[in-house]
Amino acid sequence: MIGISDRVAGTTISDSVPGGVSGRKKWRPWQHSLFGLIPLLAYMAIFFFLPASGVLFNAFRSNSGHLSLSNIHAVVKDTYLHSLVISVELSAVSAVIAAVIGLLVVVAIVSSPNRFLRRVSSSISAVLANTGGIPLAFAFIATLGNFGIVTKLLGGMGFNPYAHGFSLYSISGLVIVYQYFLIPMMVLVMLPAVEGMRREWSESVESLGGKRYHYWSFVGLPLLAPTLLSGLLVLFADAFAAYATAAAIAGGVIPLIPIQIGNFVSGNVIANQTHLGDALGLEMVVMVIIVAIFYGFAQHRRSRWMH
Repeated sequence: MIGISDRVAGTTISDSVPGGVSGRKKWRPWQHSLFGLIPLLAYMAIFFFLPASGVLFNAFRSNSGHLSLSNIHAVVKDTYLHSLVISVELSAVSAVIAAVIGLLVVVAIVSSPNRFLRRVSSSISAVLANTGGIPLAFAFIATLGNFGIVTKLLGGMGFNPYAHGFSLYSISGLVIVYQYFLIPMMVLVMLPAVEGMRREWSESVESLGGKRYHYWSFVGLPLLAPTLLSGLLVLFADAFAAYATAAAIAGGVIPLIPIQIGNFVSGNVIANQTHLGDALGLEMVVMVIIVAIFYGFAQHRRSRWMH
């Protein structure tokens, strides 16, 4: 019975089933879904994990090469602790201001019936969000510096901002400069979320006698809260890690963690402080990890809302 049923037109079941008697296909590694991640994993290993492991190892190493906590103790007190506080305050204030302004800009863009305006806004935001460094610093120095164009223009009108306490080379000046790339970043983050909100929701609030602010207070902002928190964390991390712009504008005035790390990398160190730069780098990595944890939580809440 088995021999008759196993052969049809001279062909055995093992010949007709791909992969032989077991029916299993031959495993080819390039057909696996994880095979495409190999270049990305290799890139991250070379340019992220290896440098990060070096920073981690050197942060706990003394000048003599032995394991020690002296570097960690040094960066959590005195001047370096003050630099960390200043960096966090600058990043937090810049992120909050950019988040509020960016959200208002997005609401204005989405409320406009002009679709061309949305496309242009997205394109411009994508360009400006990646603009920074020395060119941005030079542009602001030439505009709002001591002898900048706007400063000279206001001085000719009888109002000199530097005579009233403003300075581009200060915390408030850096906050203004950071808005140039933080607000477009917030627009890119919030634009898809605001566009995904349905018009029926606002119409339902209006049909129940609610006003525009009722809709945003009880419907719009609660729904956008996870995305808004995600954008705020992205802005904070972007501002916290900014180096070239801050170094060019207030490198010798404001003590920031990225600027101090840059000093150690360039060799501007004091005796017996060889690995303090690695300890400061580890401090930044810890801050980014904390931000990433909260960002993952916000993204989880956002995905639940989307479903």
